[in-house]
Amino acid sequence: MIRHHVLVAALLVSCKQPARDVQFDDPAQASERVKALVSSCEGVTRALDQLARARVNGRLLAGLVDDAIAAAQCNDVTGAVKGKAAAHQLARARLDDAKPDAALLYLTDTHDVAVRYRRAELFDRLGRSAEAARELDGIVLDHEAQALQRMLLVSVAARAGKSVEAARLIDAAPLPDRPRLAHRAVSDAPVDVLAPLAQAGQLELALAVADRLEPLQGPAAVLSAREVIAAKEPTVAEHWDALGRSRIAAGKVAEALEAWDRAIELAPAQPTFRLAPIRALMIAGDPKRARARAESLGKQAMKAGDVELLVTASAGAAAVGEGKLAIELARAARAKRTTDGRLAFLVAQRLAEAGEARAAADAYVELLVCGAHGRAWHRHEVAGKLFALAKTDAPIVRAALDAKRSCTVVEPDDLTQYVTPLRR
Repeated sequence: MIRHHVLVAALLVSCKQPARDVQFDDPAQASERVKALVSSCEGVTRALDQLARARVNGRLLAGLVDDAIAAAQCNDVTGAVKGKAAAHQLARARLDDAKPDAALLYLTDTHDVAVRYRRAELFDRLGRSAEAARELDGIVLDHEAQALQRMLLVSVAARAGKSVEAARLIDAAPLPDRPRLAHRAVSDAPVDVLAPLAQAGQLELALAVADRLEPLQGPAAVLSAREVIAAKEPTVAEHWDALGRSRIAAGKVAEALEAWDRAIELAPAQPTFRLAPIRALMIAGDPKRARARAESLGKQAMKAGDVELLVTASAGAAAVGEGKLAIELARAARAKRTTDGRLAFLVAQRLAEAGEARAAADAYVELLVCGAHGRAWHRHEVAGKLFALAKTDAPIVRAALDAKRSCTVVEPDDLTQYVTPLRR
């Protein structure tokens, strides 16, 4: 009996493992310890060996190995990685990170959590999300790994065309993760699955579908997605503007105008929302309705007397070919701010667009010579407009330049470099 106990004790002593290295137990100091070790090739070998003996695992091990490789002061890091433990496998995989296929070949210890995390990441980069997800099965996941697992499961469902499953997974995820998951689902899903994804009822999915599909197939293709988006966030004017574009592209003119009217109601100071329906109606071949809308906007602007609204209305009138109205509105805006160079330029531009070359040339020269607010106003741009007019009627431009001005010439020395070429 005594001999038996002695034999057991001897066996236990002979099988006893080396003491675990505890110098990396403090995560806050572990990274600095690793970086201090890798000041040479021998140091790289020693650091990885010590990490293996310390039996660090999980994402901490992967992070410390990455620190060792990134900070290594060694001309042959590959040669310095000599062991076979998980730390060494992770190091070799990191050195071949640019080639995921090759990196995977080094990661053979599928029992180590850190290795499995890394394998999952590499499989995902290769577009093999199902294999990546399997790597995370059966192990305790930290917060970061849980986020990766959610991403992989969403990707697997989307690739398989399971829009309901993808939507369910996204809906179960924490709120901050949902936009990222939605974009992943939409980027991985076949094109024919995008419409069902948009109809899943989630704002994030509908937005992602619209972002991907509209550049490929145009606004009409994402009408259903835009309807969901506007319904989910009805107080965002941009959503109604986008819905207007989708509706009119799909031939739903009246509904499109309703969407734009909602956008205008929500953001009345945004000129884009007022001009978009006018221009869209012209493109859609409905000039009568476009003119009616432009004229209505003009009346509203004149009544309100608001400068920016007058400018917007002038652009709307110009878009439908109502040159006289466009000029009238531009002049009304300038009358409100007589020293505003932007408005003086707008009047000249509207005159030129309406074919009134002489009046346009005079307006451009007035701005070129007199400036605005007592200073020169974008003379290079104004001179460019005059050069364009001179190509078709140089005498008109010269006459405008020779006409006497009641203003005091602004920065005359600077003016000369623009006027001299125009007189040739």
